[in-house]
Amino acid sequence: MLTQCLDYFDYVSSGVETYARMYSKYNIDPAQPVRILLIAPSFSQTLLNRCKWIDAKISLFIYSCLQFETMKERVPVFLEQSIPSVQEIPVVHEKSAILSYITDPVIQIRAESVITWILTNWQGRSSADPTAEDISLKVDNRVVAYLCPRRRHFVIYTYNNENHWSPYPIHNEEDFDVPKRLIEEYIKRKCG
Repeated sequence: MLTQCLDYFDYVSSGVETYARMYSKYNIDPAQPVRILLIAPSFSQTLLNRCKWIDAKISLFIYSCLQFETMKERVPVFLEQSIPSVQEIPVVHEKSAILSYITDPVIQIRAESVITWILTNWQGRSSADPTAEDISLKVDNRVVAYLCPRRRHFVIYTYNNENHWSPYPIHNEEDFDVPKRLIEEYIKRKCG
């Protein structure tokens, strides 16, 4: 059914201006895109799944006929069938791609060493999960810090002494001393 309909769609679409001239009394607007209209008692799931991939405008209507006691003829009832939408393909973020945003190779190595420090010190309990723009550092599935790359440095977000989420820019080795201590204290408090 769908294949035959697409053949008709192609045939009509390629000559819509001719049909508009030939049937001028129907006021066909050749500037409007041609639409596919299918009417059936039901549609298979296979047809619905195929329709979602077709770029043409498709309308599907299911129908049933009702017979009322007061009327001799049957009355058709139409209900539009929705076509499932195409799901977006999930984007998988890579740690190396996020870290490559840092242009200074020394700072990039320093950022990798922070990730290694978390993964080594809490081995088996920790993870470094890339997000859209950052790397989420977790211990026991609890976020303990975010590593956020910048062009010439990176920023560690973690909980400060007052348990508030705070940024700590890392430009050199010593800049990591404070967030390192805060991360260790937070892990002791929350993760044991």
